[in-house]
Amino acid sequence: MKRHGSGSAWWLLMWVVLGVGVGGANAQVIETVAGMGAAGFAGDGGDARQAMLDGPRALALRPDTGDLFLVDYSNNRIRRVDARGVIGTVAGSGEINPLQEGSALRSPFIQLHGVAWSAADGKLYLAESGGLLAVDAAGTLKAVLLDRAVPVLAGEAGRSGVLFSDFLRVQRWEADGTVRTLAGSDEPGDEGDGGAAAAARFQFVTALAQDRLGRIWVADAESRRVRRFLPGGGIETVAGGSLHPEALAKPAHIAVDVAGNLYIADSFRLQVYRVAAVDGAMDVFAGSGLEESRGDGGPAKEASFAALNGIAVNCGGVYVSDAERVRRIAVREPLIALQGVRNAETGEPGLRPGRRFAIEGCQLAEGVARAEQGQRGLAGAELLVDGVPVPLLTASPERLEAMVPQNWPLGTVTIEVRVGSKIVKTTAEVLGPAPM
Repeated sequence: MKRHGSGSAWWLLMWVVLGVGVGGANAQVIETVAGMGAAGFAGDGGDARQAMLDGPRALALRPDTGDLFLVDYSNNRIRRVDARGVIGTVAGSGEINPLQEGSALRSPFIQLHGVAWSAADGKLYLAESGGLLAVDAAGTLKAVLLDRAVPVLAGEAGRSGVLFSDFLRVQRWEADGTVRTLAGSDEPGDEGDGGAAAAARFQFVTALAQDRLGRIWVADAESRRVRRFLPGGGIETVAGGSLHPEALAKPAHIAVDVAGNLYIADSFRLQVYRVAAVDGAMDVFAGSGLEESRGDGGPAKEASFAALNGIAVNCGGVYVSDAERVRRIAVREPLIALQGVRNAETGEPGLRPGRRFAIEGCQLAEGVARAEQGQRGLAGAELLVDGVPVPLLTASPERLEAMVPQNWPLGTVTIEVRVGSKIVKTTAEVLGPAPM
């Protein structure tokens, strides 16, 4: 048993500020969702917790079904854990040979590295030593980019294409078959902050992520930091570097939740860090730093990992690849999504008097309920606008709906959601009447 260096202790006080509530009043609990802890290949069709994995690595989540996809690295397969907890193989015969288009289950691979789900086209994308591949709903495998190593793949594919990296460049494969270089060059470096992202350089890109707004996040393990592309085309460091000089040793994997909070799996320190979207404060989210896979059923901060080889996040929690299993850390705090307050009918950001509006996020209610005339306190959730209670029309963990009163003044209002003792806030704009 070995303790890895944990650097400075970063603790985030439980203050609920604009956009996200983060705190430790209820310790995040960790559990195993796949793998029994012994290396091998077995268990398809049964309980994923009793299955055998061999070096699980990259992870991806399908938002509409809750399916978890994982690269079973040494088995050279892509496996899926569905919402019932049943595991199965969706790609790979286990053989090590050049890929064969056609049946994804029958195809060998040289080596699988990454997996990404695309809601835009309903396909699963695979990063392989020979290129970028796609698996459609029928289970048919097709190469979309050949003769190019794709060692790093973002776990979520956006509407504009699939993000990948060759360690030095951030690139995007687009649906028309073109490849765009978004940042980086053939020469390693770590400059570029404050300038154009296209001119930035990286030392060793190990992970990519996209958030709800389409912003790109890049983990550069060699420079010990995570950077983010800005809407205007710039780039900045959001974790590590001079911001947190002692915190990160090897930020190997990253994921971003609906509220814009960043999760970093440090494969040297064997800890998961969280960087709050609201103020950039960083704390240890999971992992004691001991090199052993232990702690299921207890607080995530007291648990330990034998390895950290992948990470993904959804409303169900934060998923990490440990040595021979995948574990989940439950997130118990309510979150309001980035640009998550919008017109319920048109989807436009902001509120309009006399119209229904929706609040999207995670853990926003304790169940599902509907009240045609509106009700204060629905499914354990309460809604306040500028401190005034507002009746809810529908409530579910991922969406609340209410009506904007005709007499609300135009301008910025504070939206507050209470779920039991937990509170989360954000702001929204009350706009004028909808154009005719």
